[in-house]
Amino acid sequence: MGTVTEIYDYMRLLFARAGIPHCPVCGRVVAKQSAQEIVDKIANLPEGTRIILLAPLVRGRKGTYQAVFDEIRKAGFTRARVDGTVHSL
Repeated sequence: MGTVTEIYDYMRLLFARAGIPHCPVCGRVVAKQSAQEIVDKIANLPEGTRIILLAPLVRGRKGTYQAVFDEIRKAGFTRARVDGTVHSL
């Protein structure tokens, strides 16, 4: 006999190992990709294609991060998402 939490953990492991993840929007199979595979796919997009690249730079810390925004603006980024809202840099 086990607790509900233990049963949930076992079920989560079972589905993670036995299941095949699919995109909830388009239904395609989601597969693991290396960083190089992702870079290659982005590099092979037609010229002029616009993409959104989302990655956490600051998470769970208070304060302002003007230096971070200045740095990514200099790197060529035009927008940043802060607390779920996209802002122009």
